[in-house]
Amino acid sequence: MPLRSTIIIKEKISNMSGVRVKTIFMLWAFIVLMLVIGCWENSNSDHSSSLFPVKVDGKWGYIDSTGSIVGEIKYEGLSFISEGFGIAYAQNTWSVIDQKGKAFFVASLDSLMPVGNINEGVFKVASKEGYGYFLTVSGEEMLKLDQRKFHWTASEFNDERLIVSLENGDFGILNRSGKLLYQTGKYRIDNYSEKVARVYNSEETCYLNHQGELLYCFRGRGLTFSEGGFFLKDRNETKFINKDGSIRFYLEAVQDMYSFSEGLAMIKKEGLWGYIDKHGKISIPNRYSSAHSFHHDLAFVREQGTDLWSIIDKKGSIVVDKKIKDMAQPFFEGALALVKVDDTWCYMNRKGEIVWKNMPSPYSETQWSIPPS
Repeated sequence: MPLRSTIIIKEKISNMSGVRVKTIFMLWAFIVLMLVIGCWENSNSDHSSSLFPVKVDGKWGYIDSTGSIVGEIKYEGLSFISEGFGIAYAQNTWSVIDQKGKAFFVASLDSLMPVGNINEGVFKVASKEGYGYFLTVSGEEMLKLDQRKFHWTASEFNDERLIVSLENGDFGILNRSGKLLYQTGKYRIDNYSEKVARVYNSEETCYLNHQGELLYCFRGRGLTFSEGGFFLKDRNETKFINKDGSIRFYLEAVQDMYSFSEGLAMIKKEGLWGYIDKHGKISIPNRYSSAHSFHHDLAFVREQGTDLWSIIDKKGSIVVDKKIKDMAQPFFEGALALVKVDDTWCYMNRKGEIVWKNMPSPYSETQWSIPPS
C-alpha cells in the first residue's frame, strides 16, 4: 500500500470510535490472513494444471494430476506437455495443441516430421528434402538448417544455443539465427547450462561462455556447469569450482559424483551414494546402492539388499518405501512420475498413490513411438 494511502487511513481511523476501530482492524487482519493462506496454498499446490499422456483402447489422450481424463481420447500419438504445449498425431497429420486441446498448427506427416519437444518456445521438425526447421508453436519458421551440412544436430535449444556436428566431424555451437559461434575441433560438447557449456576430451575439460569464448581449461574430468559451478575430478582429487575459477570446497575419497540439482549433489563413497549441500557438507549420508538427483524436492533411491526403489525428500525422510520396481519419468512438472509397481507401469503422485494404471512400457518403441510407427 502506498505511504500516502496508509497515512490517510490512519488519520481516518484515529477519528473513529473505539468500537469501529476495533472492528476495522479485525476485518483488516482477516483479509491479510486470507491472503496469506491463499499464497500458502498456491505455493504448496500439487501442480493440478499439469497434463500427462495416457493410452486407452489404442488411442491417446491426457489426464490431470488426479487421474481424471481431460478432453478427448482420440489421438494416435501424443507427447508430454512442455511449456504448456504438446504434439498430437491423428490421421497422418500432426498438430501443436495447448492443454485444452486447441490446435495452433497442423501439418502432414508426409511433408514434415517433428523430432523434438517444445523448448524455449520452438521445436524441431525434419523434411524429406533434408532440411531441419525450428518452428514456433504457431508454425512460424525461426531457423532453417541444411541437414546435409551436419552429421547431427541437437533436437532443442538450451540457453538459446544449439549443438551441432559439422561435416568434418567437429562439433559446433549455433545461435538462434544459425550463426556458428564456436567450433570445438575433436572435443565433445554438452548443452549449455546457466549460459556455460562444457567442452571436453579424455584428458581435460574446458568451459565456454554464452558467446562461445573460452573461460578456462582444467586437467581431469569436469562435470556440467550447474548452480554456480562444477565438479572437477583429477586422479584422487575432487573439488568444486565456482564460475570465476575459484575453489569452493574439496572432497575426499569420492569415487563418483553428479552435478548439483536443487541445492544437493550426489556423491559416491565406499560404493554407496549420498547427497551433499552447496558447501560440501553431508546432507544425506551415503547409504544407497543406487540413487537419482532431486527433482521437485523428491529423489528415487535404492537401499542395499533390495531391488525396489523408494522415494525420499531433501531431509532423507522416506516418502514411498520400497514399492517401485523401475522408473522412466521423474516427477514431471512436480506432479506425477511414470513408475513400475509390481508388474504394471503407472502414474504415481507425490504421496505414492497410483492415479492411473496399465500404461504401456516406456521401453516399447511401438507403444510410445512419436510419431506412431
